[in-house]
Amino acid sequence: NFTVISGQDLLSVVNGRLRSGDRAGVATTTVSVDGRTSATERVGIGGAVFSFSSRGARGPIPFLAMVTDFAGVASSVSGAAGGSVSLAVPSNWFYSNTIRAPLSYGDRKFDYWESDTQTVSTDGTLAFIPADFGGNRLLTAVYTARPQPEGGFTPNFSRPEFLHWARFPLRVYFADPAFAPRMRAGLDKWVSATGGVIAYETVADAASADVTIALGVTPTGLKGVTTLDFDPDTREILHADITLLESAPGETYPTGTDLLALYTTHEFGHALGITAGAEAGAGHSTDPNDTLFPSSNPANPVITERDINTLENTYPSLFGGTARSRRSAPRRSRPAGRVSRVTVGCP
Repeated sequence: NFTVISGQDLLSVVNGRLRSGDRAGVATTTVSVDGRTSATERVGIGGAVFSFSSRGARGPIPFLAMVTDFAGVASSVSGAAGGSVSLAVPSNWFYSNTIRAPLSYGDRKFDYWESDTQTVSTDGTLAFIPADFGGNRLLTAVYTARPQPEGGFTPNFSRPEFLHWARFPLRVYFADPAFAPRMRAGLDKWVSATGGVIAYETVADAASADVTIALGVTPTGLKGVTTLDFDPDTREILHADITLLESAPGETYPTGTDLLALYTTHEFGHALGITAGAEAGAGHSTDPNDTLFPSSNPANPVITERDINTLENTYPSLFGGTARSRRSAPRRSRPAGRVSRVTVGCP
């Protein structure tokens, strides 16, 4: 014999069987067999839609969720969310789910998960059962500014002098318009991770561009090559050319990561000035999680704290709140005198 303890409007006993209505929710029941009564058990009817967002970061944060749908089938859901944009994830009432937010993103660090102004967890990977929350819910990953370490931020590689642009936004020309949206997605990661400190605008002709991005033949099949022209006296970048392997638009990866966008993100990092001679590592990180690791990691396609550290060392005034001087600096044409050039190839 079943007995519905709570949630009689959700669950009833008809001819000795439990029968649910049309509403979603959680009821509790006991069952008696041969005079012995079970402990109270929860019964979930329907499912819930959870939404994930972030607060306190400069831009949207990438989330990865492992959830179980109404049929009990587990799957992964990923996406970026923050501000007014959230990632919606349907899941079953009683299956365990997990959502993972990066412990740091850009120059911000993860602090805690919040729901209805209440702290839920301080662990970046949150395991939850929808029924425990009693219905559809918004979970927010809260980020705070990380403290500046003594002696300054540690970039993802070190060198005596940084190359830099005099002002933003950079003017970008895409030589292959059919693939421009995917390439822009790669650039937008830098914009998002820096909260717009790094900015660009597109132009219709190569002659007026600061940065040109094109598909083409690269030496020995490298995924991308970036060439910078710069003033050797001021270290100011005058122009950047990015060439991506011509077969890149057709390359795929099992998780669905757009490899063309991934390669564009990596090369644009070099174009921003994260570039040096071979003796200094060519601007590449030694940490495989970093965007500027020599070989892009499609399993972890995020811009890391160390990547942002490098930009903070390259453009300290922009990240220190006194960006106007560099943003308002006049654009320079290529001087008639000395111009140095550096090229970085990425496997």
